[in-house]
Amino acid sequence: DVLRSFAGSLQRGGALRSFLQAGQLCALIGGTLFVHGGLKPDAVGSVPGREGGEGAGAREGVVAWVEAMNRFAASEVDEWCADGDAAAGPTWPGREDRLGHGFFDRPGGRLMSYGMASQPGGAKSPTVVYDSFLEDGQPAPPAPAVVAWLLRQGVHTLVCGHQPHGDAPVLMRCRAPHAQGELVVVTADTSFSDSVEWVASPSAPLPGQSQPPAGHRLQLAAEAAAAAAAAPVATPAGATAGVPGSEKPRGAPPPASARPRGRAVVEVAGSLEGDEAALRVHGTLSDGGSLDFSLGEEPRVGTLRADGWWVKGALGGGGEAGGGEEGGGAGGGGDGRQTAVTR
Repeated sequence: DVLRSFAGSLQRGGALRSFLQAGQLCALIGGTLFVHGGLKPDAVGSVPGREGGEGAGAREGVVAWVEAMNRFAASEVDEWCADGDAAAGPTWPGREDRLGHGFFDRPGGRLMSYGMASQPGGAKSPTVVYDSFLEDGQPAPPAPAVVAWLLRQGVHTLVCGHQPHGDAPVLMRCRAPHAQGELVVVTADTSFSDSVEWVASPSAPLPGQSQPPAGHRLQLAAEAAAAAAAAPVATPAGATAGVPGSEKPRGAPPPASARPRGRAVVEVAGSLEGDEAALRVHGTLSDGGSLDFSLGEEPRVGTLRADGWWVKGALGGGGEAGGGEEGGGAGGGGDGRQTAVTR
């Protein structure tokens, strides 16, 4: 019954097929651009199979690029659907070529390939699906060239998910030389929020304070890093066929949680009109505290402090908040409003 239900949903008029046909790789609404993962310089203007090489579409602008990306995705889905309707689809390429060239040579294969970190031949994919604005699990703003390209065309907010970070969304205010305005990057995946840990505060005061605020707590980055370094190295039973570099040993995964999200739930709401980001973030954090602020009223949120900590948010009711899996916490601000920080 499960198999028949799944297969039926992929037939003409089925729910899953309709969902795939409605999907878009990028969505531009007013001055807000939505992508799944991130936007790196090699992905700017790049469309799979497009003549002129990677980045050729950058000269046409973000609107033309988004339209071309979604035409590419739609054509791949249509090709896959037509093949299924003809009941003459290719056979599964087999275990030895499961992620090799044969896998992506099937109808719709270029779209599947675009979502991978690298192509079967080993080249890095210029993809908005797999990339992210996190490096080693911590926030990494987009390249200045990307920021400038978006700002010059009226894009003021870039929203994505893909990789989890703590129990609150990461906001980053970004500027670039020779471009006016500010780009706000929102990466809002908190699916591993139950892994956030809180410890007693170290003695470091926050900016503008001679002593740490009472009740201040930080997640202990040093201990998390030490634990990761000491974790046993696990190697898969076999390399992934056709994927160079898959023989690389991988660290042990984090301990499994019955409820990876814990009790954290946060909403990022905003207006899609106007010439600048208008965002409100509110919800419940992993320790039960509340997060509640409007970006326009909290100029510190989304900035990188001199000591290397990103300010993630302002806390509702004077509570405390979690940061990323390798470091985070809450601290007082100069106006008495506490902020969540991470690094």
